[in-house]
Amino acid sequence: MVGHAIAEILVSEEDKKLDKIIDLLEFMKPYIEWTHNYTLGQLRLQKISLLEPKNVITFYYQGTAPVSFYIPRASVDHIQTHYLMNETFWDQETVEVLAPFVAGKHILDIGANVGNHSVFWGKLAGAASIQAFEPITETYDILERNVSLNNLGKIVKTHRIALGAESGSGDPVSIPSNRMQATVHSRKDGGGAIQIRTLDSYKFRNVHFAKIDVEGHTFAMLQGGLDTFNRCAPALYIELFPHEFEKCRELLTSNAYDVMGTIEDHNYVFVHRSKGQDAEQLRGMIKQAYHA
Repeated sequence: MVGHAIAEILVSEEDKKLDKIIDLLEFMKPYIEWTHNYTLGQLRLQKISLLEPKNVITFYYQGTAPVSFYIPRASVDHIQTHYLMNETFWDQETVEVLAPFVAGKHILDIGANVGNHSVFWGKLAGAASIQAFEPITETYDILERNVSLNNLGKIVKTHRIALGAESGSGDPVSIPSNRMQATVHSRKDGGGAIQIRTLDSYKFRNVHFAKIDVEGHTFAMLQGGLDTFNRCAPALYIELFPHEFEKCRELLTSNAYDVMGTIEDHNYVFVHRSKGQDAEQLRGMIKQAYHA
């Protein structure tokens, strides 16, 4: 009994020591996080200074293919920061998963940002052509530069246009956490800084695949592209926020599209019911990569 009591006392003392250590670590956690973030910030600034004045980073995809990105806003834009710190493509797993499907196809990159997906699919995946849409002037200028840096002028055509439900104009509204990402709010008076067109106004005749990332304005963009989707029946890879998913799904379902699966958070693949082979191929890719 005495031995058992002594053992309990010793265990109790060890528990108290462990609790103190845990409390100390919890107390130090904000400082540790601050130190980590500060160190990364200093490293980022140091790397940026080494790239000036050209602000171009070049890395080798899989050790062989040189890829260059212009990153003048790496201090504030998380995608450009990713290139700087990791020397890989943004969302690399996704662009790789979809690479076999886009090979040899004509693609729409709607919401191209700085050209991450267009550069990968145009330079490394063998896309036949890419129409890249980016309405924000500062971001569009970087997109154009990245297309040029990677010698993709014959494959990627850029458009400084916002796609919506009807033609008009609008103004950019930046996302507070990252001004390189923005939405376009249409204006009825026609005085907006950004031109808005419908996808259908381009009258594309040969589209196999569309990547759509328009920061919550997906429904309007889809409304302006229904003729194109019905005529060409491209597979669609779409970022959909929870508040817009059901509305967009219903619109696409009523136009002969079904959801094939999800790729990471809020990214969905839709395939036209007339494209059984596309559905089978994409379903297999998604299952193997994300749901194996």
